Amino acid sequence: MTRNNEPSLRDKGRSLFLAALMVMSVFAASAAFAGGAAAADEDPDAKYSSLADLNNSLVYAGQTVQVDLSDENVTKDDDIQIRVKDGSPVVLESADSNSTITFNTADLETGEYELTGDNISSDNSFEVVVQNVDASFSGDTVTNGDSDSVDLNVESSLRNEYNVTVNADGLDHSELETLFNVTEDSDASADDPVVIPYAETTEAFQGLTFENVGTGDYTFDINVVDTTASDTATVSVAEKGSVNVDFQKSVTSVNEGDKVDLKINFQNTADDAELVLGGEDVGFEVNATVTNPENSNTATVTVDTSAPGSNTSDVLSGDVKDVDVSQDIARDKLATGEYGMELDLTTGIASAIGTLDVNSHEEPSLEGTYVTGDTFTAGTTNIDDVQATSGNVVAEGDTIIAVYEGVGFNGDYADNDSNDSDNGWSAIIEESEAALNQEPMTLDENDSGISMDWDEDAGTYTIAIDTSNANVSVDEAYDVSLLLDANENKYFDAEDYDDNYAFDVGTQFEVADRTVDFAHEANANGQFEIEQQNDGTVTVMGEGTAADGAEYTVSLRSDEANELLTQQVQLENGEFAAEFNLSEYEPGFEFTLDIQGSDYDGDRRNAVLVAGDQPAEASFETTDVSAPDNVTVGDDATLDVTVENTGDAEGTTTVTAMIDGEEVSQDVTLDAGASDTVSFDLPTDEAGDVAWSVGDESGTLTVNEQTDDSDNSDDSDNSDDSDNSDDSDNSDDSDNSDNSDNSDSSDSSDSSDSSDDSESSDDGTPGFGVAVAAVALLAAAMLALRREN
Repeated sequence: MTRNNEPSLRDKGRSLFLAALMVMSVFAASAAFAGGAAAADEDPDAKYSSLADLNNSLVYAGQTVQVDLSDENVTKDDDIQIRVKDGSPVVLESADSNSTITFNTADLETGEYELTGDNISSDNSFEVVVQNVDASFSGDTVTNGDSDSVDLNVESSLRNEYNVTVNADGLDHSELETLFNVTEDSDASADDPVVIPYAETTEAFQGLTFENVGTGDYTFDINVVDTTASDTATVSVAEKGSVNVDFQKSVTSVNEGDKVDLKINFQNTADDAELVLGGEDVGFEVNATVTNPENSNTATVTVDTSAPGSNTSDVLSGDVKDVDVSQDIARDKLATGEYGMELDLTTGIASAIGTLDVNSHEEPSLEGTYVTGDTFTAGTTNIDDVQATSGNVVAEGDTIIAVYEGVGFNGDYADNDSNDSDNGWSAIIEESEAALNQEPMTLDENDSGISMDWDEDAGTYTIAIDTSNANVSVDEAYDVSLLLDANENKYFDAEDYDDNYAFDVGTQFEVADRTVDFAHEANANGQFEIEQQNDGTVTVMGEGTAADGAEYTVSLRSDEANELLTQQVQLENGEFAAEFNLSEYEPGFEFTLDIQGSDYDGDRRNAVLVAGDQPAEASFETTDVSAPDNVTVGDDATLDVTVENTGDAEGTTTVTAMIDGEEVSQDVTLDAGASDTVSFDLPTDEAGDVAWSVGDESGTLTVNEQTDDSDNSDDSDNSDDSDNSDDSDNSDDSDNSDNSDNSDSSDSSDSSDSSDDSESSDDGTPGFGVAVAAVALLAAAMLALRREN
């Protein structure tokens, strides 16, 4: 009877099912309530306590606006129109029980609007505007090191206080919370953005560290919460320690007043760098931003040490901007000394130091002396535009040029108070040795044929003496001295130099007679011996004192052949060569040579054709051939051939031999006079005669059978009898590996291993065993319940 008073199994199941339904319904009801509460608590983006409060206000496109119209005697369900100012209505709203209306501006175009309706004053207006927002990182690059950081700057010109949401591809919600150091709803999904209040003043955007963030480019989306304003900002995250900026040379030297290039290397960053040159300790400081080149990792900044006294904004040029001389100097150029330099990436994650070493300006020096046959005037002709060669011997009629360097700075902005076109420079040309009881003859720029010029840009002073016009004599030597009037020079301090100070950098040149002649030795008969080459050509050589480029006509005439051959030639390094084809003539052929030029009347010389030296050749001969007469079958035997190069040049020859009716060969390369031996294997695998020959040498090798008496290998070799390996080796008998190893009989892996039968992971869905276990437990519980009942 007691059993009937207990609830049945069916009753218990039904009760369990109903309980589950109740739980689900409570959960659903609470969720619905929470959603309704959220909707009810949603605040408008902009609240206005009265129509007067709304009047003349700015409303941002995208905002939800609420206006309290109780002061206007508006009651529930009164219709309120939102219309374009002095125009048509665009929105109709009904007042709620609190006499307020709520409307969204997302669909309103920019412009002025007003509210109209019963009891609404017509004198009201508000303006819908589009908020703008600009977002950018303070640097393009940041590393994922814990000490490197970057700022996110968010600005809006129309609004000061507003909230934004921020998200970025590649960073989930929790990573954004860590980055901006904010804590939000723990139930937020990974794709949700973070909300940052007071975007323009918050500290959440300052000092952002990307520690443990993977390298790559990240684009952040910044959206104003209550308007349509949005922008993006991108930053590159690089590996810790991989970003760097540095001077290519830690110490850069420059002469006082000159310009010099600083090479600055950027590594793994697109950020600019801040450069500071100098400081209070040196009485001069300039600051600038070094721009990171887009197509290169190296920026070039030119420092002009002549600029500080006249045009300070140009002391730095090249890949720079925002040049600011914060400490100026009252002199024409930077003084000699060391100037410290500092570099910092705009993000502050890398820096470098260096030194600009300003040295004393070197005094003038001779750059070189040159000779030209072209027309040349200092200051008018560029030396690169004429054919000129180095030298200090000038033929009469040519021009000699002396170029001095170090006579000025290459800086662009040194102050120049002088009106002297030569900046105080001049020169004097003087005889090296005067005639007995005479003063040396002197020339200067006022004499005919003399020209001088100071080139400020190149920092050179050039002197040219045209010997065809200047008062100079053949076979005389002349000294050139460089003079300085320091009072007229902006580069050298006048107090350091006397008037017309002569620098010890002069040069000397000699005027030579203008000659040209053939460069061949005459034989006993007074004839030039002209060698004929294998191809029949001859080369006639000559030399002259004129400058390179002087042109002459060389002629070859034969009365015997009644033939005239001519060739145009030019002097080069004082020499010329004329080539003629005399392949129709044999050695012993006689002819005459002549040379004519504008500066030479000519001279006829007799010549004879002779055989030229034969080209060096290799020549080979066989000096020895040897081979054995008799061998035994199986023995080694070779045919050895010694070859010698008896010629006078290296060469390669092929040594060929006939062995047993077959031709064999080998190549050998020998220096002149060297010899070598090549070997050919002779066949000895069977008895018989093997014939061989090399050129005229020949012979026969006899291969003999082995004799039984001499071969004791079968009788004396006791290897078969004495080797007890087969008898004594008990490996087959004693090795019980086959019998004792029970792996085949006792190994029950095939029969006992039930992994294939019992393991079901391969045959069913993963986790199916868990489900079976759960069902089994449920069945056991039901069985226990039944037993209890």
